Amino acid sequence: MPQRKIPLVSEIFKKTLEQHVDDKVAVGSLLNSLHERGFALLMALFALPNCVPVPIPPGISTILGAPLLFFSIQMVLGRDAPWLPAWLAKKQIPRSLLALAVNKAVPLLQKAEIILTPRALFLSSSRGERLVGVSWLIFSLAIASPIPLSHFVPSMGVMLSALGLINRDGAFVFIGLLIGYIGMLITTLVLFFGVELVKQIFSF
Repeated sequence: MPQRKIPLVSEIFKKTLEQHVDDKVAVGSLLNSLHERGFALLMALFALPNCVPVPIPPGISTILGAPLLFFSIQMVLGRDAPWLPAWLAKKQIPRSLLALAVNKAVPLLQKAEIILTPRALFLSSSRGERLVGVSWLIFSLAIASPIPLSHFVPSMGVMLSALGLINRDGAFVFIGLLIGYIGMLITTLVLFFGVELVKQIFSF
């Protein structure tokens, strides 16, 4: 049986960017260009701008986080194809933001793709994917929220675990989920103790 060819996420992201040339990119347009490739790739794409060092305009983190929330719910429910409500599909993000995020991420993704390999396959099985979906749902609540310091680390967790799912690399999935839950811990600390105290704790 021929081995399944695993897509290079870095190449897919570059091609997706090339397909969108207008100044604004609709969320639904990104979904339409990638829907056949499954939930994990969509999760990776919408998490991307929040987990690379690029300036995010006010409100964009919530627009990017909302699709993550919808996709993760659908994964938990076992849906085969991703879907977004019309009001969310019409939301737009600046193409310049997407381009900056993709261009900064591609070199890092290419390095990661060298070491990604099928292993610890339970986490990338059908049952494992639904368990990952539960974690992504939790992370997405933080990413979509307006809470300071709640976006970067959970988004990084989504990105790494999504790369793991795409490449059937359970070790990467586990690392991503661990990072995501560290992000949730930071979000919880911010809620209870405030931003400044949490910054002091981590700087110490």
